[in-house]
Amino acid sequence: MNSLLRLRLIGGDKQAEELRWNERTEDYLDHLCAPLVGIVPYAERQSLRAEAQEHLWALIEDGRAQGLDTAAALEAALREYGEPWQTGQAFVDAWCQRQIPESRLARCMGVAVLRAFAWFGAASVFNLLLLQAYAMVPGWRAAYLPLFSLALLSPVIAGGLTGGTVAIGSTRAVATVVALLSLHSFAAGVLMLPHREGLYFALFQLLFWLPVGCLSAWGTASLVRHLRRSRFLNWAR
Repeated sequence: MNSLLRLRLIGGDKQAEELRWNERTEDYLDHLCAPLVGIVPYAERQSLRAEAQEHLWALIEDGRAQGLDTAAALEAALREYGEPWQTGQAFVDAWCQRQIPESRLARCMGVAVLRAFAWFGAASVFNLLLLQAYAMVPGWRAAYLPLFSLALLSPVIAGGLTGGTVAIGSTRAVATVVALLSLHSFAAGVLMLPHREGLYFALFQLLFWLPVGCLSAWGTASLVRHLRRSRFLNWAR
């Protein structure tokens, strides 16, 4: 049923007030669905919007049954339903969780964590092996600058690959994985003593890889969502 017609059936107030309440509701639903654009398919977005709209009407009717006028009942319903962006983001998280493959490991850890562990784990192990060769093989001392450049680029590349393949939760996953990998690097560094390169690398992961990897994952995921949305503009031209 059309939302404006529904408000008329509920309230029976002046048309101007009905239009204002209708705009208030539609604006709330627009904000609710905003986090879904570019991630959740159109049909499911429309289904969520219709479900949220029906829930709001039910809350409005409950408020009117308790003696509130339509305006007060509408505001009370919006407050009870919650902040629209957070509600929409919660739906996105739940929808992404349902897309996880039928794998026990993926369901326990999450796709974002598995992707982050794959990219950052490979980069961490590779850097540790090179550092070990650098510390213990005299001929590798000349490779300081290439090794340092690789350590600088690794979180940017790994974070970008994680954010590019997982649009939701990639930043949190990178933070978790890098923190765990820094502990692994610390343990490896202790085994490399008296050479301290492994310990320095563990500290470098915490101070540099962690923030840079999270920023790279967040930036790439945001770019992917933006490109998905901009496709509609390209189609319209």
